[in-house]
Amino acid sequence: MEDKDFEKYIKKDNAFDTRKLLEGVELSEETIAEIDLEEILSEYGTRKIKPPVYLDEVWVNESYVPQPVYTDPAPAEPAPEGEQAPRRMPERAPSLPEEAGKGPAPGTGPLPKRDRDVPQAAPSEEPAAGYAVPLEDVMAQVVGSVLKEEEERRQVAQPVVRRGLFSRRLRREDTEPLTLAVDEEEEQEEVSYVEEEEPDEAFDDGPERSVQDAVADYHPRYKRLRKRMFAALLTGILACAFALVEHSGAAAEYLTREISTGVFAALLAVECVICFPVFTRAARQLFRRRCAPELLVSLFALVTLGDCAAVYYWPERCANLPFAPVAAMALYFTMRGEMLRLRGLRDSCHMAGYQKEPYVVTAVTGGFRKQSCGTEGFIRMADRESEQEGWYHLLLPVILTASTVFAVLAVTNQMEWDNFLWCWSAILGAASSFAFTAAFGAPLGKLARRLQRDGCAVSAYSGARMMYRKGSMILTDNDLFPPGTVFMNGMKVYAHDAIQAVSYADSLLCASGCGLRQVFDDLCRSQGGHTYPVEDFSYYQEGGIAGTIRGESVILGRSDFMAQMGVRLPREIKLQTGVFLAVDKELVAVFAVKYMASDNVDAALQAVLHNGIKPVFAVRDFNITPALIKRKFKVNTKKKCLYPDLSERLALSEREQESNGRAAALIFREGLMPYAETVIGGKRMHGAVRKGCAWALLGSICGTLMAFYLTFAGGFQVLNPLSLLVFQLLWSVPSACVNGWVTQY
Repeated sequence: MEDKDFEKYIKKDNAFDTRKLLEGVELSEETIAEIDLEEILSEYGTRKIKPPVYLDEVWVNESYVPQPVYTDPAPAEPAPEGEQAPRRMPERAPSLPEEAGKGPAPGTGPLPKRDRDVPQAAPSEEPAAGYAVPLEDVMAQVVGSVLKEEEERRQVAQPVVRRGLFSRRLRREDTEPLTLAVDEEEEQEEVSYVEEEEPDEAFDDGPERSVQDAVADYHPRYKRLRKRMFAALLTGILACAFALVEHSGAAAEYLTREISTGVFAALLAVECVICFPVFTRAARQLFRRRCAPELLVSLFALVTLGDCAAVYYWPERCANLPFAPVAAMALYFTMRGEMLRLRGLRDSCHMAGYQKEPYVVTAVTGGFRKQSCGTEGFIRMADRESEQEGWYHLLLPVILTASTVFAVLAVTNQMEWDNFLWCWSAILGAASSFAFTAAFGAPLGKLARRLQRDGCAVSAYSGARMMYRKGSMILTDNDLFPPGTVFMNGMKVYAHDAIQAVSYADSLLCASGCGLRQVFDDLCRSQGGHTYPVEDFSYYQEGGIAGTIRGESVILGRSDFMAQMGVRLPREIKLQTGVFLAVDKELVAVFAVKYMASDNVDAALQAVLHNGIKPVFAVRDFNITPALIKRKFKVNTKKKCLYPDLSERLALSEREQESNGRAAALIFREGLMPYAETVIGGKRMHGAVRKGCAWALLGSICGTLMAFYLTFAGGFQVLNPLSLLVFQLLWSVPSACVNGWVTQY
């Protein structure tokens, strides 16, 4: 064969030249007959080659016989660093001719077929003068590199398609070796109605302490603070009453500045002793390099005590009284907020020890789902702090630094350094909002106390945050129609006997797992029937189920489903919620099922919709349609609810037995109302915490700026203990209203 005949079998876009691959190799006729390029490509990779090159056609030509030639004994260059040295053939290995015009030369020995038959060159030895590379090694490297480049180009060119919950994903091992053309309709996968769940923040998967340990931690701390609350409140009220009397001037002839200051100092000192846990918590947070509200309030109380002492030691101090009443009430409200927080944590953790396997509310892709599993992860989530505390850790150091700088600027402007403690305490008092700790403690304490009476519990701030982020609840058959609201209203048998008809219907419903299973179980027991195993079970989007029972094809569903399946129905039967049974496309029995709307379910649905939560009806009962839900509960299923397709309903209603360490809430009662109260309460609590923290920080910033302006301008008559106390109480009213609305649903 001439060179031009040989070149016509070579593809122009191939990444290699066949003549170069065969350089230095001599093949016998037996070896050539065994070589097939398609087999080599199928072993080392896949690639389309048009037209294929068959080595048998190259060598089976009488006009051309390959003859070996000798190569020049030039020394080979050493391999670069990091690359593997090329394989060296033995000296007797023959080579194929590079050009057809060269003369013949003798050669001996066949070509080895495997890599392990080829002797490897030692790293320290010099490469031989004339050597050849095995054909299999060269083709494996070339074909692999070509396939890798083609795969990278395909990945860059094809966009990433976001798939839904039940989108079909082709596995790599299931695809054919060659790239097949896919229709555009198959490539456009239908996207699910719910978006994929975004990854939550870093979650601690460490060891979880037991319920007894958690309760033993929170309960004593709550008791210690509760014992101090009455004395702290009484001391604060006395300080405020004395400030009111002094401001009114009713006892001006008996009270001098020194006497009033002494009374204020004594009451504030007593308040500091009673509220000593506030100082200890501030020290612990400061040791952890965190600026907590307790630190700001504690510093305010200490500076106020120092200002009381300055009245006696600094004669040139201004005539204004210290802000002892404000400091006393700030200590009381700070300790009260911490007490409510500990009470809420104690009540929530105490509920986790009632039963071993309650209903657990977990967050899934479609929203929230109630399932029966263990309480793993509930205590771990309850121990986590609220994300709003990060706001305090970020802004309170700025406020504390600004108050000190503002106090220095104020006394520098007035050139009265004896008033430094008074100016500093005034700015700190305006910055120490009474709603700092109440923003955390009041919502959690109120919600935990109500849910405990209803037999539920939320895993503190982490569970509430999960409920706030999810805007939908997954409702199943038993949530909408609990046991007792669905009952049998009659049956009529057309073929077979009643026992066999009831047995077939109960067998299919047991395999489906829908809410009608309990009704037909009771009917089957009363009729003396049996539950048979079901083979080839399947659901239908049109409203029915089917399977094979004892070798017979059995279908069960609504009347419209029977008509689509080719089953003839009597004209006189008109049932909106009827269950029709057919065997081998012959009507066997009709069951009249009646659904009753429960008042609790109706109230729960209205509360869920009123709070902006969207119900997702993941029902398996083919009779529970959007029309039935609208007729029974007066709910607009098109705008405010979701009724997904059959595949998504089946996936969302699956019963999982693990909470994955993210138990947002626990429910110990049956029905939709406890489930709705838990989710609504958690969402409201998180919103109240966010609003309360934002309002407290805003009040602190506004108070700091206002106090700085008054001290800098010399408005000593306006800035007095009673006016600052009224400012802080009025600024706490919106926060108290928001906290009270947590349980009003």
